Amino acid sequence: MLHQASRPRVADRFEARLCWFADESFDPRGRYLVRLGPRTVSARVGELIYRLDVVSQEHIDAPQKLNRNDIARVRVMLQSPVPYDDYAENRATGAFILIDAQTNDTVAA
Repeated sequence: MLHQASRPRVADRFEARLCWFADESFDPRGRYLVRLGPRTVSARVGELIYRLDVVSQEHIDAPQKLNRNDIARVRVMLQSPVPYDDYAENRATGAFILIDAQTNDTVAA
């Protein structure tokens, strides 16, 4: 039996730092899939919390868009709950990819 402290969280939303890979800018109305461990669920990015300025290391609060290679803190909303861990605690169950639901392209991780 797993010790309570070692069990993953289960939720239908989480905050994460992600890197935007796509050539097209982030679309807040976009339909996405999140692949987290063995699960793939429908998702949307509910909020861009901040974008990291990689030169100054400053946070730019509530950015309007993300471009290729931008790093941001986001709030992800899932269609159904999934188990996950903090990335710092367990990379295997704390990492995810964001997939464009129409093109099936990986757009962020």
